Amino acid sequence: MKTSDFRYEVSIELEFTDEEFNVIELCMMRHYDAKTAAASKQGGFLYGWRNRRQLAHDMLLTCSFEQVSSCAKAIEMPSSVPEDTESLWIRVQLQRKLKDTLESINAETRRIHGKE
Repeated sequence: MKTSDFRYEVSIELEFTDEEFNVIELCMMRHYDAKTAAASKQGGFLYGWRNRRQLAHDMLLTCSFEQVSSCAKAIEMPSSVPEDTESLWIRVQLQRKLKDTLESINAETRRIHGKE
């Protein structure tokens, strides 16, 4: 066996409002992709986040790039949220916030791996 180098996965701590979390959860549950929809079911990361928020009252969630990316993917579909103005506005804001978060994770990954 030959070792090469250490690699680290960057995670980020995020805090969603109840309204934001509800929109993400609804979009994940209604998503056409089975893997994305499975995140909201028992054993999925979103299911775990919901339990953590409800049972431990811990609103600060540690999120990987893949988890944030799945959330961003799920909310891309406007038909996934109710057509009320508030839900649509939350969805639009979340799209921007999640995109910015993915860019931040990428920047930090490049920084720690010396590829800036």
